[in-house]
Amino acid sequence: MAREIKGYAGSLWWLFVVVSVILVVFGLVTLFYPGLTLAGLVGVFAVFVVVYGLVELFEGFSAAGKRDNWWLSLLAGVLLLGLGVYLAKHPGISVTAFALLIGWTLLLRGVVDALIGLFYSRDGHQLHWYITGALGIIAGLLTWSYPADSALV
Repeated sequence: MAREIKGYAGSLWWLFVVVSVILVVFGLVTLFYPGLTLAGLVGVFAVFVVVYGLVELFEGFSAAGKRDNWWLSLLAGVLLLGLGVYLAKHPGISVTAFALLIGWTLLLRGVVDALIGLFYSRDGHQLHWYITGALGIIAGLLTWSYPADSALV
């Protein structure tokens, strides 16, 4: 069985080459055109939310009368559809929201790292935890202060 899988994977060498080339091109576009890449990601996310909303609407309508909570799927579908359309019309807001979530995550992780160094680390690596905590807190605060610029970075 393992030999068959190995042989099958070996016959798809060209697929790995194609995927690798695509990823290198995507990486170069991201490196040299970060705004374009960010706009593309926001657009893809908006489309995803719209499709997800349509799926929830379909689920809600098809479950009507079969489940007691079918209306929750309808409500979620309407909200997701509205959110997706709003994000598509206002991509700057979704970029800012994304950056704010990253900033919150960095800030929270920095606080946790500092607390680990303060209360839990007894192995001689307290300085490491303090430094990573301080850097996380600083990065989080900077991201919150400049969300649009941070998203591009």
